[in-house]
Amino acid sequence: PDRFYSPKCYLKNLVVRPEARRRGVARELLGACELLCARWEMSEIWLKVEEDNMAARALYTSCGWQDKGRPVTYFLGDRYRLMMKPINPWRWSRQGTDLA
Repeated sequence: PDRFYSPKCYLKNLVVRPEARRRGVARELLGACELLCARWEMSEIWLKVEEDNMAARALYTSCGWQDKGRPVTYFLGDRYRLMMKPINPWRWSRQGTDLA
């Protein structure tokens, strides 16, 4: 790839039904997203999370996501944090899944 171009993915929504929470579902979904990004040769994956959603922020941090600075305020006053995780395609090269 061009050294000035860094392909990125953006995770729009990640929602787990309340009765399925705390069972590793979100962690599995994040892993599947990372695998797809690696297969698509993306270098980063980004998301925004509500600033007061401490459970989600803790999950993302525990999965290697980095908080990328101050909160962003949207037009209705909702405040979000931007988070990013670098994608290492080599980490996923030996995974035996059928995701494409």
